[in-house]
Amino acid sequence: MKDHAFWWVPIVLFVLVAHGIGKIVQKNIVGKVGRTQRLFLQFLFCAIFASGLAVFGGQFAFNGIVVMVGMLNGFACYFHWRAIHSSLSKTSIFTFADDIIAMALSYAILGEGKIINTQSGVGIIFCLLAAILLGIRALRHDESLQLFIYIGIYSVIWGFAIFCQKYFAFKEMPVLQFLANWYVASAVSASILLLFYKDQTVSNKMSAFRVRDYAEILFLSAVIFLSLGMAFWAYSLSPQTIVQPIFLVSEAVVPTLIGLFFFRESSKLDRAEWLYASIGILGVILIAVGYSRIASN
Repeated sequence: MKDHAFWWVPIVLFVLVAHGIGKIVQKNIVGKVGRTQRLFLQFLFCAIFASGLAVFGGQFAFNGIVVMVGMLNGFACYFHWRAIHSSLSKTSIFTFADDIIAMALSYAILGEGKIINTQSGVGIIFCLLAAILLGIRALRHDESLQLFIYIGIYSVIWGFAIFCQKYFAFKEMPVLQFLANWYVASAVSASILLLFYKDQTVSNKMSAFRVRDYAEILFLSAVIFLSLGMAFWAYSLSPQTIVQPIFLVSEAVVPTLIGLFFFRESSKLDRAEWLYASIGILGVILIAVGYSRIASN
């Protein structure tokens, strides 16, 4: 596994781009007028990126399973946007069910349990424990039922979608083929929402968007396109039972801090929440140390 010695590189890049830059851009967009139009444009731009590169790279080929899951992803993203608009920090803390579903499927179907040593195993437990404790802590703060409905819908869909990403990376599907099928399908489902669903924020048409609106959406599209590409790369190098706990903690901690301090969604984390976040970070360190020993052999 020496060729996987740098397994951590796409993980670090993904965290910085998806859970850092991406969340800041998303938070600035998801609550604006014309949400379904913006979601459609996001996936349209991603589909253009992916399809163009796939054709240029000779990797454009249809895959029905990826298309089906990609369409579900388009609907899931709409509910994710609704949740982020409500609260970026709380959405990030509660979004851990998708990671657990994906890990369980990889463990059961791909037999990834055999790659886990003592250190990485303890690290995975710490990551899951931190996510659950943060969720319970936030649950006591009188969160709205509507927020949990949004999170529940997209978490179940994304649990299977994330496993799909790992499965096709494991099967060595060319990354551009995967991205093209995924984003074209997501653009189709976003167009269905645009045509048939009346969102509360819809009070203008895309013709009323300014250049700045298109520039923001184009930038977000590039960010999520790169994010999925890096996630696919990470899954091709490492077991999902190793990668996903790290993503789980980074998604809970990084966007939460952004929401708390950048968007002023709350004053600060209390001592218990800092403790739980620290447990998760310790878990990430243990996973990194444990798996690095395996990958270098």
